[in-house]
Amino acid sequence: MPEDDDGLPTSLLSGRTAAETHMSGCERDGSAWQEETVSEILWQAARPHVMYADFTKRQEGLVGADWLWWWVEGSGEAFGMLIQAKRLHRVGGRWTVGFRDKNGQQMGDLFRTADLFQVPAAYVVYLGGQGFRANWSCGAGHATDCPACARRSVSVLTALQAELAGPSPADGAAAVLNDAVALEDLAGRNPDGPVFDVNLSAAPDDLKRFLLQGQTGARAVARTVFAGVAADRARGFSAAAETRVDIASDAIFSALPDDTGHFREAYFPHVLRGLRHSPPGYVLDALAEAPTTPDIAGHVAGVVVLRI
Repeated sequence: MPEDDDGLPTSLLSGRTAAETHMSGCERDGSAWQEETVSEILWQAARPHVMYADFTKRQEGLVGADWLWWWVEGSGEAFGMLIQAKRLHRVGGRWTVGFRDKNGQQMGDLFRTADLFQVPAAYVVYLGGQGFRANWSCGAGHATDCPACARRSVSVLTALQAELAGPSPADGAAAVLNDAVALEDLAGRNPDGPVFDVNLSAAPDDLKRFLLQGQTGARAVARTVFAGVAADRARGFSAAAETRVDIASDAIFSALPDDTGHFREAYFPHVLRGLRHSPPGYVLDALAEAPTTPDIAGHVAGVVVLRI
């Protein structure tokens, strides 16, 4: 990779710009764009700091196919996520995102596959061009040609947050508007200040430092993703957990609060099981174009590696 560029943030900017250009062009022409095509454009334009390996042929009906994303830094530490692509729709005067398509089966399958790979489940949501979102506001400070809204054309939201938002597609769109993070902002961005959580006082010292102090690399990505989930947990009224659960042996934090809160499962292990000392072997195999075993290729459409 070049030594004189700005790294992954610049690559992701290029990818998002290309993706948004495609979406805007289709919208101007009155034609529909597809999640799979946008994903391909995004990753192709995001080289050299992003690489991907596609395990499957593009087939009709493959909408929402799951991809494994691995954020990998030079030290070897990595953060993995299982990602499903979704898009923003406008139905009448309402914005919608179909997180619970097929009567919720698609979301359930996403969680089950994430459990298989021991990573958090999440969505990448394509919001279309800014013209399509003319009356979509990012909040205070929003303006015409808003840079924050432009970055959010490609946004990420955990499946825990998407499920908690409510059952309707309108609930899904509200969750994206309020809680999703721009893909570009995940690349090394830290939440402003410490990440507080109801379980903080009972957390091990290394986990406290992770939450309260700024991080870099894969840990920064994991911390930003976790911060959104912790903010949703803070809106609940149940007590903190007094027990801990052990997770994957290669996880950086192996003993975590066993607090479900108002989510479907304990959120500390769900998110932080993806933060590893090193990426799984199949990541390097895929990028080296080595044969992929059926236990990997049979469950996901491919692997994306984002070099931090």
